[in-house]
Amino acid sequence: MGAFDFLKVLVWDKKAPPKPKAQSAAIQIDSRSYPLATLNAKGFVAGNHDDSIAQGQMANITVAVDDRHGKFNFSTRVTITSVNANRQFAGSFGILTPEIEKMLQTYAKNRKAAPPATK
Repeated sequence: MGAFDFLKVLVWDKKAPPKPKAQSAAIQIDSRSYPLATLNAKGFVAGNHDDSIAQGQMANITVAVDDRHGKFNFSTRVTITSVNANRQFAGSFGILTPEIEKMLQTYAKNRKAAPPATK
C-alpha cells in the first residue's frame, strides 16, 4: 500500500447517497400536465394553466399521483367548474368507481393529517 492509497479508500470508494425520488401529483389533459394543488373524491384544483382551459369545458383526464401520501393513477371525465386569474382551475369528477372514490378519500385524509413537507 502506497503512502496515499488511504485517500483512495476513504474518499473515492464511497458512493453518493441515492437521490430522493421526485414527488409529484398532476393531471394530464391533452398531453399537457398540470400540478395538483388539492385532490379529493369530488374533484381537484390544479395550477399553471395556459388559457386553453375554459369554465364549463368537459375533458378526459389522467390523474397521476406519486408522493408520500399515495401512489396511483386513473383516467376519468371531468367538468371544469372554475378558472381564475391566478392560473388555477378546478374540476369536478364525473362517475368514479367505488374503489377509486375510496382511494381518493383515503388520500385526501392522509394529506390533510400529514405535517407539511420540508424541502
